[in-house]
Amino acid sequence: MTSNRAIFRKLALCIMAALLPLLSISQKRHVKGLESLMHMADTANPHLRESLREQELSDAQWHFAREWWLPELSAGVRAHQLGGAAMNGNGNFYLDVSHDNLWMGPGLEAKWNVLSGKTTVQRADLAREAAGFRHQVRRNLVLLEIADSYFRLLQARQTLDALDNLRKLSDQVSEQLLVHVNAGLAYSSDWLLFQSGTRRIQSEMQEMRANEERHSIALSVLLGLDPETEWILEDSLSPPNQHPDSLPASLDQFVAQRPEFRAAETRIRDAQLAEKQLRQDRSFPQIELQASSALFGRVGKDVEPVQTAQHPETHSLYPTTEINLSLSWQIPLGYLLRGNERKTLALQKKLTEDQLNTIEAGLRAEMHAAYRSVRLASQKYAFCSEAVNFAVEALEQASSRIALGVVRPMENLQAMESTLVGQRNMLDALAKLNFETFRLKLALGTPFDSNFFRIE
Repeated sequence: MTSNRAIFRKLALCIMAALLPLLSISQKRHVKGLESLMHMADTANPHLRESLREQELSDAQWHFAREWWLPELSAGVRAHQLGGAAMNGNGNFYLDVSHDNLWMGPGLEAKWNVLSGKTTVQRADLAREAAGFRHQVRRNLVLLEIADSYFRLLQARQTLDALDNLRKLSDQVSEQLLVHVNAGLAYSSDWLLFQSGTRRIQSEMQEMRANEERHSIALSVLLGLDPETEWILEDSLSPPNQHPDSLPASLDQFVAQRPEFRAAETRIRDAQLAEKQLRQDRSFPQIELQASSALFGRVGKDVEPVQTAQHPETHSLYPTTEINLSLSWQIPLGYLLRGNERKTLALQKKLTEDQLNTIEAGLRAEMHAAYRSVRLASQKYAFCSEAVNFAVEALEQASSRIALGVVRPMENLQAMESTLVGQRNMLDALAKLNFETFRLKLALGTPFDSNFFRIE
């Protein structure tokens, strides 16, 4: 028995060992660019999935609103029994009464306000349209979060590559310097300073690995994936080809195509339709139709007709039809005397108009802020690029002098320090420039298509 358990345990361990590589492969994600990430987010991001459900709900409510004209069907049985006293139509009472009846069959009931019913459909259509705009707003926010994590992940990996190259150069120079120390051409303190510089580069690499891990987890969470997902990025940070020199003189068309603005417009139109529907409900009558076709009579025995001569043969149940049609106006007294319902709807309409103005002002401010951010990020990247070029050239000259026997360790350390800081600042500015350029496109309401992801 014990040997069998040992065999099963070994077999289970072998199966787990065979599956572990497959599990690690399944956690890898190859990404060709930001566009592919956005396509993944459409179905994987939790917020977008929730937004899509809201769209489906508003669409279902619109279809339901279109059924306003359909009548309500019913079917059932109604039994009645009375024993004791009963009053006649003229007010007289009959005593010791004992009677019963049975009704069973289908019925139909409908209430229509034709104008109001059509307006209900229009409002449901606006609600469906507004849900689509809300989805676009949420999609834009998700894209911004994904773009930020994506560019920062690229920045961390490229910074790691740059630091690793700098570490290799530092190790090479350190070996050359050690040769000079052993030959008595340099002090051991010079070599120790270089070792300290190398350790600082390694410390910076550890910090950058932590940044890489943080942005990788953030990207995985945004896409509804395992936080341990390993991202294989086939892209690299590069500066956009062009930036707008200035914003257009008029931003009206850009504001008008933003989903936030269009959603606010639908709320205004809905407020207008609410006022219209109130007038329709109060001004036009409601049509009510009731119809039934049933079997009506006694329970368990034949009926006793009043006109026995005309109906010598009787039955317990007889087919009976009934139709009632009415027109009625429903006008609350408060609507006539005080008009608070009208005032409430009017205030709601003014509130939505004020909200639209606030949204428009906010969108214009967002466009100007995004443009200024792109301009400043572009300028910062240009300065950082020049600083890195100067620092790299100085480092190359200082390293070549050490190779020739001219020992200036402080000069080399300063050049390495400048290169280290310059490369980090340049890649940070480059990531920010890419992100701000995308944010500007979103702010200007650029539609999502394949050209959106080309920064030109």
